[in-house]
Amino acid sequence: MDLKIGCVGYSYPEWVGTFYPRHASQEEFLEMYGKVFDLLEIDSSFYRIPTPEMTRDWKKLVPDGFTFTAKFPKLVTHEREFRQAKEPLDRFLRAMGELRPKAKVLLVQLAPSYTMIRGEDELFDF
Repeated sequence: MDLKIGCVGYSYPEWVGTFYPRHASQEEFLEMYGKVFDLLEIDSSFYRIPTPEMTRDWKKLVPDGFTFTAKFPKLVTHEREFRQAKEPLDRFLRAMGELRPKAKVLLVQLAPSYTMIRGEDELFDF
């Protein structure tokens, strides 16, 4: 069994002095994180779509064998109907494509109000 362990996010100021050394800058966090864990869920993508340049940089900072997962943006899953979200979806997928082959999972978190009765066809067409 190939088991990977990681956290949701890595850039927490509260971790300085406990997980990250006191002298560490925020720019060093991901590289340090990648020396301890082999998986990271990118939660920030839910709130803001990263640029391809950002994800390219993330990929360079972690070792081979590292895995990224990322949440689909709420702009796609919560704020628009799936069929109306082509532009933000394309931006998200372009950014996540820069993480290949380290991006293994893209997570869809549906709104609490979403029901399969109401949206089954829309979800599966998506």
